[in-house]
Amino acid sequence: VESANIRLWDVIENKCVQILKGGHRSTVTSLAFSPDGTFLATSGKDRRLCIWKRQLPDGSSQDIEPFFLASAVDSSHKRIVWSVHFCPTEPTVLASGSRDGNVKFWTLSEAMVDGVLHTEAIEYAKFVPTLEAVDNKVEAVTSVAFAPLQPSKSQGLLAVGLENGLIQLWQGAIFSYGDTD
Repeated sequence: VESANIRLWDVIENKCVQILKGGHRSTVTSLAFSPDGTFLATSGKDRRLCIWKRQLPDGSSQDIEPFFLASAVDSSHKRIVWSVHFCPTEPTVLASGSRDGNVKFWTLSEAMVDGVLHTEAIEYAKFVPTLEAVDNKVEAVTSVAFAPLQPSKSQGLLAVGLENGLIQLWQGAIFSYGDTD
């Protein structure tokens, strides 16, 4: 689907430097860079969570594209994924929010398999932010955003926007892959 492609632009040169293809099958709804710039998370109407990874130049070729699709989670939520956002203090942790009313936390895991580095997005927690559902109907989560300063390295503060106009603040544990604490 041509409309589901993501275009990266050099704004100084006013030209497209890369088209990210193969990630989404429908409209892309949200994009977020990890704080260290290594990853780009995208979400969309297709319910996919895609993780694009920046390739570090090794000097061997000028034709290397800056990002490649490192991981894709099909049906990451039951409905449209409206929002993704990386934790500012843990560059491998992100949150997603969806029309299904859930907020999910993900950690990115990287492991060598047969000499190739593989990236995987692993869901480690989820919750429904609506405190009082009317007729057992949850509100769609339309936006998620981590606070730029976290209460502690192991705790995160997340703002959650709901379709009914409410904004809620939630504090919870932040885990990166491999944490044993």
